[in-house]
Amino acid sequence: MTKPLRPRPAGSDWLTPLLVFGPLILTTYFAKVGMPVGPRAIPASLYGILLLLALGVVSSRLVIDLQRLGAFVLMTAFLGGIMVVRGEEYSITSFLMMACLYATYTVSVTDPRYNVKRGIEFFLNVSTIIAIGGIAQFFLQFVIGPRLAFPVDYLLPPGFLVEEYMNLNVLHYGSTVHKPNGIFLLEASFFSQLLAIAVLAELLTSNRIRYLLLFMTGMVVSYSGTGIIVLVVTMPFLIITQKRWDLILLALSGLIAAGLLYNVLNLEIFVERATEFGHPQSSGFMRFVGAYYMFDQFLWVDQWRSLFGFGAGVFKDFETRTHLPVHESALTKIVFEFGLIGALLNIGFLFFCVARSSAPGVLKLGVAVMFFMAGIYTPSSHGIALTIMMWPSPVSEPLRPVKRSTAVLKWFGLDFNRPSRHVANRRRLAAQARAENTRAVTATGKPS
Repeated sequence: MTKPLRPRPAGSDWLTPLLVFGPLILTTYFAKVGMPVGPRAIPASLYGILLLLALGVVSSRLVIDLQRLGAFVLMTAFLGGIMVVRGEEYSITSFLMMACLYATYTVSVTDPRYNVKRGIEFFLNVSTIIAIGGIAQFFLQFVIGPRLAFPVDYLLPPGFLVEEYMNLNVLHYGSTVHKPNGIFLLEASFFSQLLAIAVLAELLTSNRIRYLLLFMTGMVVSYSGTGIIVLVVTMPFLIITQKRWDLILLALSGLIAAGLLYNVLNLEIFVERATEFGHPQSSGFMRFVGAYYMFDQFLWVDQWRSLFGFGAGVFKDFETRTHLPVHESALTKIVFEFGLIGALLNIGFLFFCVARSSAPGVLKLGVAVMFFMAGIYTPSSHGIALTIMMWPSPVSEPLRPVKRSTAVLKWFGLDFNRPSRHVANRRRLAAQARAENTRAVTATGKPS
């Protein structure tokens, strides 16, 4: 007679936390590790995420969301069908990579213990380590040199280092000082964006002032404006929805401090970055402006291609043929390769999946902004989205921000959320009257 199998103890399931937290681990600590595919190294984290997807589905720990799956099938069938019917050359590898990456957005774990709140907590822990590493990187390069301050970039064999990113980017032309990338991330801009999302997550949950200062310090020494863009877009919504009017005062205080420390911290670099969109040789122009000249040259002149694009994987082929330099971003690549209609379906699918998450709306908006600024196959934004939004259990747990000393007005003795003295007195007198009435009913059986 065989003995019945004992149920697995709650703490013995190692695969579920690996599935939920794995995408973020892969796209942060292993972001620079590449797998040689043809002439260049592709981020190994993308293949790692697909392996986690397969493990989760086979073990039944990841289940399919039918609505997300329906949107995925509709999107891929339409985009693939258009390219097949058109009969022109396109990259089947690029299309399959996009399809496999988007397939990861159709599942979530079944264990309710690993929900969005748990994912955000883990994300903040990782962001803390990355922030400390990036800040240390910036200052240590003056002491031990960049080779030791940026060990992954200098010591990882070239064939296994992800290429085509500005991983060793200097502050400005002619400078020998490198922008920090958090040791593990692909470049300073992703470091800045990750910390911007961490600021939002911290304000929506634990509200710890020391962590907020840590993340914001990391954004300053990154000398990258992309994280600032994330906060500029999202903070107004956070202030309004969370009624955090004190953050307006914090922002004004930050601007005053930036003005006083403008020369000491070399903050003119941020101003130069903001004005470089008119300079064709700058990264800002290549990433955010150059593509629209590329559209004028190749895309808008053909009505069919304007609607349905040139086909998956051809953006790189046209980069060298443009009149002005251009660099790939998610939005420009999608529009050029799939056209306006294809881009609407492509981006619409991502937004639909993100919108179905139980994560706070401000956090969803921040990740959506990251999608637009990074390349569509850049692991960073996808790793964050999968760990804090897509793969956690859909069973939601309310996120209630902890009231701490980050309410800036309290630092000055002001608290507009606290009831006034007269209101408090009225409430106290009303409570006393109810208590006396209760005692009278108990003693005499009649209300006083």
